[in-house]
Amino acid sequence: MSEPVYLSVVVPAYNEEKRLRKGLMSILSYFESKDFRSELIVVDDGSVDRTRKIAEAFGDEVKKRSDRTGYEAVSNPRNVGKGFSVARGIELARGERILFTDADLSAPIGQADELLLWIDKGFDMVIGSRRLPDSKVDPQPFHRRFMGLCFRLLTSLLVVRGFKDTQCGFKMYTREAGKAIAKLQMSPGFVFDVEQLFIARKLGLKVLEAPVFWADDRETKVRVLADPFKMAIGLMKIRIIHTNLDKDRTI
Repeated sequence: MSEPVYLSVVVPAYNEEKRLRKGLMSILSYFESKDFRSELIVVDDGSVDRTRKIAEAFGDEVKKRSDRTGYEAVSNPRNVGKGFSVARGIELARGERILFTDADLSAPIGQADELLLWIDKGFDMVIGSRRLPDSKVDPQPFHRRFMGLCFRLLTSLLVVRGFKDTQCGFKMYTREAGKAIAKLQMSPGFVFDVEQLFIARKLGLKVLEAPVFWADDRETKVRVLADPFKMAIGLMKIRIIHTNLDKDRTI
């Protein structure tokens, strides 16, 4: 019987040709420093640049450097959204623990160790947070901070309370929790993070917000003027979609 996969890392990617390989190399190096079996899953979200080719070619690098790391690169037939890509990657994952991280690795991959510790202590989902006292974040432009504040207020008012940072692209799940959430997730775009937390609360999962180091990415694809309106609409849809989700449902 082959050794089971302990950690799966899911990387959604859309037009990431400039930085994808660098990020994947960092993840592979992290895996090589561990004594557990791992896997890396890249989900290309219908990119129109070389992202898909880079993702597919990286499989050769993994085979060359590690016999304990699995690798899979899949592509959506069109640009669907980050949320769809993350859910697809989680559904493909075989690991006992599943980490989703942004392709730019704004949160260094080594911080997965901290999230693993919390999962081992009994939490079903651990979300990285840039808004906790122990978080260390590069200074962000005013418009990014203002947009984040507005979104947090809307999230607390319309969907789920108690979280200081729902949007950090660094989240870990147990396999059971991740797959249960991904199966129920409907939001394909940016608000999927909030939907996942709403579902987790409905399922009675234990969720922890943990501090992270974060280097802000100036090439973010969030549009300051257009996305807040879309996000507000998306937030309202979350409650409507999951109105009948049983609070006593278990995984």
